[in-house]
Amino acid sequence: MAEAKPKFYRTVGRQLMTPLLAIATALLITVPIIGFTLNWDWAKVAVTYGGLLDGALFKQYAFANTLVSAIPLMFTGLALSLGFRTGVFNIGASGQFLMGATCAVWVGYALPLPPGIHLLAALTAGISGGAAWGAIPGFLKAQFGSHEVINTIMLNYLAFFLQDWLVKIR
Repeated sequence: MAEAKPKFYRTVGRQLMTPLLAIATALLITVPIIGFTLNWDWAKVAVTYGGLLDGALFKQYAFANTLVSAIPLMFTGLALSLGFRTGVFNIGASGQFLMGATCAVWVGYALPLPPGIHLLAALTAGISGGAAWGAIPGFLKAQFGSHEVINTIMLNYLAFFLQDWLVKIR
Protein backbone atom coordinates (compact mmCIF):
# COMPACT_ATOMS: atom_id res chain seq x y z
CA MET A 1 0.00 0.00 0.00
CA ALA A 2 1.47 3.36 -1.04
CA GLU A 3 1.88 6.04 1.52
CA ALA A 4 0.24 9.39 0.96
CA LYS A 5 2.68 12.21 0.32
CA PRO A 6 3.02 14.62 3.20
CA LYS A 7 1.26 17.97 2.91
CA PHE A 8 4.64 19.73 2.63
CA TYR A 9 5.37 18.20 -0.78
CA ARG A 10 1.96 19.13 -2.15
CA THR A 11 2.40 22.73 -1.00
CA VAL A 12 5.92 23.04 -2.42
CA GLY A 13 4.78 21.42 -5.65
CA ARG A 14 1.98 23.96 -6.05
CA GLN A 15 4.32 26.83 -5.27
CA LEU A 16 6.79 25.64 -7.90
CA MET A 17 4.13 24.93 -10.52
CA THR A 18 2.77 28.48 -10.59
CA PRO A 19 5.97 30.20 -11.81
CA LEU A 20 6.84 27.29 -14.11
CA LEU A 21 3.41 27.42 -15.72
CA ALA A 22 3.71 31.22 -16.04
CA ILE A 23 7.05 30.88 -17.84
CA ALA A 24 5.73 28.13 -20.11
CA THR A 25 2.61 30.15 -20.91
CA ALA A 26 4.67 33.25 -21.74
CA LEU A 27 6.93 31.25 -24.03
CA LEU A 28 3.96 29.61 -25.77
CA ILE A 29 2.15 32.91 -26.27
CA THR A 30 5.22 34.50 -27.83
CA VAL A 31 5.76 31.67 -30.36
CA PRO A 32 3.06 32.88 -32.79
CA ILE A 33 4.13 36.51 -32.34
CA ILE A 34 7.76 35.72 -33.14
CA GLY A 35 6.65 33.38 -35.91
CA PHE A 36 4.56 36.13 -37.47
CA THR A 37 7.42 38.65 -37.33
CA LEU A 38 9.81 36.11 -38.89
CA ASN A 39 7.41 35.13 -41.71
CA TRP A 40 6.65 31.77 -40.12
CA ASP A 41 10.21 30.53 -40.55
CA TRP A 42 10.30 28.03 -37.69
CA ALA A 43 14.06 27.56 -37.94
CA LYS A 44 14.52 31.26 -37.16
CA VAL A 45 12.03 30.98 -34.29
CA ALA A 46 14.09 28.12 -32.84
CA VAL A 47 17.28 30.16 -33.27
CA THR A 48 15.57 33.08 -31.52
CA TYR A 49 14.66 30.97 -28.50
CA GLY A 50 18.13 29.41 -28.51
CA GLY A 51 19.66 32.88 -28.43
CA LEU A 52 17.32 33.84 -25.59
CA LEU A 53 18.45 30.89 -23.48
CA ASP A 54 22.08 31.26 -24.47
CA GLY A 55 22.21 34.97 -23.68
CA ALA A 56 20.33 34.65 -20.41
CA LEU A 57 21.82 31.50 -18.96
CA PHE A 58 24.69 29.81 -20.74
CA LYS A 59 27.29 32.39 -21.76
CA GLN A 60 29.98 33.52 -19.36
CA TYR A 61 28.46 35.72 -16.64
CA ALA A 62 25.06 35.45 -18.34
CA PHE A 63 23.24 34.02 -15.34
CA ALA A 64 24.83 36.59 -13.02
CA ASN A 65 23.80 39.39 -15.38
CA THR A 66 20.29 37.95 -15.56
CA LEU A 67 20.08 37.98 -11.77
CA VAL A 68 21.44 41.54 -11.60
CA SER A 69 18.68 42.64 -13.96
CA ALA A 70 15.91 40.52 -12.45
CA ILE A 71 16.37 41.01 -8.71
CA PRO A 72 15.38 44.71 -8.65
CA LEU A 73 12.28 43.84 -10.65
CA MET A 74 11.49 41.02 -8.23
CA PHE A 75 11.77 43.32 -5.23
CA THR A 76 9.64 45.94 -6.95
CA GLY A 77 7.02 43.27 -7.64
CA LEU A 78 7.22 42.16 -4.02
CA ALA A 79 6.63 45.74 -2.90
CA LEU A 80 3.64 45.97 -5.24
CA SER A 81 2.17 42.72 -3.93
CA LEU A 82 2.46 44.00 -0.37
CA GLY A 83 0.47 47.09 -1.33
CA PHE A 84 -2.12 45.03 -3.19
CA ARG A 85 -2.59 42.81 -0.14
CA THR A 86 -3.49 45.88 1.91
CA GLY A 87 -5.89 47.17 -0.74
CA VAL A 88 -3.67 50.02 -2.00
CA PHE A 89 -3.14 50.35 -5.73
CA ASN A 90 0.47 51.53 -5.99
CA ILE A 91 1.32 52.34 -9.57
CA GLY A 92 4.31 54.41 -8.42
CA ALA A 93 6.66 51.54 -7.64
CA SER A 94 8.94 52.32 -10.56
CA GLY A 95 9.42 55.90 -9.38
CA GLN A 96 10.05 54.71 -5.83
CA PHE A 97 12.57 52.23 -7.16
CA LEU A 98 14.34 54.94 -9.16
CA MET A 99 14.52 57.33 -6.21
CA GLY A 100 15.71 54.57 -3.88
CA ALA A 101 18.38 53.65 -6.40
CA THR A 102 19.37 57.30 -6.79
CA CYS A 103 19.78 57.73 -3.04
CA ALA A 104 21.76 54.49 -2.75
CA VAL A 105 24.05 55.51 -5.60
CA TRP A 106 24.61 58.94 -4.08
CA VAL A 107 25.64 57.41 -0.74
CA GLY A 108 27.79 54.84 -2.52
CA TYR A 109 29.54 57.54 -4.51
CA ALA A 110 29.74 60.50 -2.14
CA LEU A 111 30.45 59.07 1.31
CA PRO A 112 33.87 57.57 2.04
CA LEU A 113 32.99 54.84 4.55
CA PRO A 114 34.49 51.45 5.45
CA PRO A 115 33.19 48.63 3.19
CA GLY A 116 30.69 46.97 5.56
CA ILE A 117 29.27 50.23 6.82
CA HIS A 118 29.25 51.64 3.29
CA LEU A 119 27.02 48.81 2.08
CA LEU A 120 24.62 49.23 4.99
CA ALA A 121 24.54 52.99 4.54
CA ALA A 122 23.77 52.65 0.81
CA LEU A 123 21.02 50.10 1.48
CA THR A 124 19.54 52.29 4.20
CA ALA A 125 19.63 55.33 1.92
CA GLY A 126 17.97 53.36 -0.88
CA ILE A 127 15.20 52.12 1.37
CA SER A 128 14.72 55.56 2.88
CA GLY A 129 14.69 57.30 -0.50
CA GLY A 130 12.10 54.93 -1.93
CA ALA A 131 9.99 55.15 1.21
CA ALA A 132 10.15 58.95 1.24
CA TRP A 133 9.13 59.05 -2.44
CA GLY A 134 6.24 56.70 -1.66
CA ALA A 135 5.20 58.83 1.31
CA ILE A 136 4.52 61.85 -0.91
CA PRO A 137 1.31 60.46 -2.50
CA GLY A 138 0.30 59.01 0.87
CA PHE A 139 0.59 62.43 2.46
CA LEU A 140 -1.28 64.09 -0.41
CA LYS A 141 -4.11 61.56 -0.15
CA ALA A 142 -4.36 61.84 3.63
CA GLN A 143 -4.10 65.63 3.73
CA PHE A 144 -5.97 66.70 0.60
CA GLY A 145 -7.82 63.58 -0.58
CA SER A 146 -6.01 63.52 -3.93
CA HIS A 147 -6.06 60.32 -5.94
CA GLU A 148 -2.93 58.21 -5.36
CA VAL A 149 -2.87 56.69 -8.86
CA ILE A 150 -2.67 60.09 -10.54
CA ASN A 151 -0.07 61.32 -8.05
CA THR A 152 2.12 58.25 -8.39
CA ILE A 153 1.99 58.34 -12.19
CA MET A 154 3.15 61.96 -12.13
CA LEU A 155 5.81 61.17 -9.54
CA ASN A 156 7.10 58.32 -11.74
CA TYR A 157 7.84 60.82 -14.49
CA LEU A 158 9.31 63.26 -12.01
CA ALA A 159 11.60 60.56 -10.60
CA PHE A 160 12.72 59.52 -14.07
CA PHE A 161 13.51 63.05 -15.21
CA LEU A 162 15.15 63.97 -11.90
CA GLN A 163 17.43 60.95 -12.13
CA ASP A 164 18.15 61.73 -15.77
CA TRP A 165 19.05 65.30 -14.88
CA LEU A 166 21.29 64.19 -12.02
CA VAL A 167 23.17 61.85 -14.34
CA LYS A 168 23.59 64.51 -17.02
CA ILE A 169 24.88 67.29 -14.74
CA ARG A 170 27.86 65.19 -13.66
